[in-house]
Amino acid sequence: MYITMKQPDLPGTETPTQLMADVFKPVMKRALQEDTSTTNNQAADKMLSYVNRSTSGAKNDLTSKGYKVTVIGNGNHVLKQSPLSGQVVMSHQRVILITSGTPKMPALTGWSSSDVLRLGQMLGLNVKTVGNGFVTKQSIAVGKQVSESDKLTVHLK
Repeated sequence: MYITMKQPDLPGTETPTQLMADVFKPVMKRALQEDTSTTNNQAADKMLSYVNRSTSGAKNDLTSKGYKVTVIGNGNHVLKQSPLSGQVVMSHQRVILITSGTPKMPALTGWSSSDVLRLGQMLGLNVKTVGNGFVTKQSIAVGKQVSESDKLTVHLK
């Protein structure tokens, strides 16, 4: 946190440092309390292996645990997953499952750049990100069949 004052009008014997501390301390205390409550609510777990499990069973299990699940392909069994088995995951994290069948581009709006990069790596796509934040626009249309030679550009805001 950064605080600055431009020619403060100081009351009585108070110094600029004391005035800054009066502003800084309660704001920082509140920010640290909110940070602690957020981390306590989002417990970390280790990802289980869903490879070779049924697609519907894996999706149901992951959804019941609070993960955002994206299935690529229309096969009955999971071939690849991200995050990998054993990796630490947070609740509400995106899990990508690849099945057999034709891989089609999902709607990426709202995805983080790291989620898009993981998807690109799993599908062998050349990914370019423009901006920071979350996806607002994607170059490959939703539902279009994708192949390793495709280039995906996403705009983030």
